[in-house]
Amino acid sequence: DNANTNWVTILEAPSQLQPDAFWDILSKWTTTPVYKQIHKYEILETDTVYQNEENEVIDTITYKRRLHPTDYLRKEEINDTVIHYRSQNIIEFTPDCENPESLPHYYMQAQRFSIRLVPITHEERQNIDIVDPNNVTLPPIETNDNIRSVSIELATEMLLQLGVGIEDIEGLNRWMLIQKIIDVCKSDKQNPFVQQYTEQYKLNAKKSRKGRTRNAKRARKKAFLKSLPVTTIIDFDGSPIDYKVQFCVERWEDDNYYNYEKLYKVCRFYLDLLKKWGKDFRKGGYKKKIQHDVVISLDEFTSKYRELKEKYRFWIDNDVWDTGKCHVRVGLEMLKELGKKHF
Repeated sequence: DNANTNWVTILEAPSQLQPDAFWDILSKWTTTPVYKQIHKYEILETDTVYQNEENEVIDTITYKRRLHPTDYLRKEEINDTVIHYRSQNIIEFTPDCENPESLPHYYMQAQRFSIRLVPITHEERQNIDIVDPNNVTLPPIETNDNIRSVSIELATEMLLQLGVGIEDIEGLNRWMLIQKIIDVCKSDKQNPFVQQYTEQYKLNAKKSRKGRTRNAKRARKKAFLKSLPVTTIIDFDGSPIDYKVQFCVERWEDDNYYNYEKLYKVCRFYLDLLKKWGKDFRKGGYKKKIQHDVVISLDEFTSKYRELKEKYRFWIDNDVWDTGKCHVRVGLEMLKELGKKHF
């Protein structure tokens, strides 16, 4: 597929996942939403194709689904097709949508989206860094970002005013000059210019003290681990690293609908989740702790909602659907009708 110029690899990273774990996790993701903006997947149709006549080895499984958004009062549902290419370790999502403008924002903004488990090469394995999150050295706390934006000329002038000799400045690049300013301000607090720069650029200790609290350190550690390259394996548990995970999209023909930053953010979310679920799988598998929609099923609820939405269609046509009055009216009627049936 990548021979097609519309296919783009958004993100790829080495993984401790094996094919059995990959398909266990992705099979659950096909029927159970993990993205908070999607409330439920309704499976409309399933088709399985086997590699042989004995029906022993599965080749592909095709799911036709209806996605119910969490914000069902305002967002429309969408249908899609999910294909599991078991022999190739590829899962592919295709929305039932020809026009990108009608694709809801909670769905991946692409014509197609795929997650692939690809064997890793020896050269790629050599470039993998392994980090133990329990034994990580955090970088020093940064001072205010304003000081980081000064030019070489301004940094040189500031150092001369702080009393640093020209021979100690020559040959330094911008970042080295800025670091020298910070070091001088921390060591020579009696210098008359230190107070001025401390006031202007907030080079004071109060900023640093925030990082000494337990919660701030935890947040810094989490941010630091997330900032590491995706080629880094965090919390390595000794499992073999034989594969890498690829997240690919087929772009719309119109480049105005291609937003790499947004696609990367969603792919990074799924990558982090794959790592977490993969670790759970190696410990025996993830088990859902809470069951929702056990009194009134989501299908019955959404069906009644569609019925009432048609009843009050004139509100939607007159652009007053987003007002609180409409939500209260529909909510009260649903509570009244469904409550009579179940309570």
